[in-house]
Amino acid sequence: ILTYKRIKNDYTDCHTGKIDNHVGKTVSMDRSKVTYNPKVTCASGLHVCSYSYLGHFGGARLVVCEVEPHDVVSVPVDYNYAKMRCCKYKVIEEITDTKGDVLSTRSSMVYLS
Repeated sequence: ILTYKRIKNDYTDCHTGKIDNHVGKTVSMDRSKVTYNPKVTCASGLHVCSYSYLGHFGGARLVVCEVEPHDVVSVPVDYNYAKMRCCKYKVIEEITDTKGDVLSTRSSMVYLS
């Protein structure tokens, strides 16, 4: 599943500032530490989102992450299911020219819409 993620200018995550999100990095955490309950909107886990959620979260850079379906832990109900928590993702590219939902034009992959 292809998703978006906003990060800081130094390629670290916006929440802790400790997780390296450079292109090519695989980020993971223990699945048992990711909040499963989809009714809890802000909770522990690795967060990625759809294009529609990007306006609700700040960050200096935008990257595309690939999430294997078995690594998805929960999809919160808020924001029309536009974000998810997972236990692992791989940063596959940086989007530098944001001209809309670039993932929607890719026919070879499933993406979070």
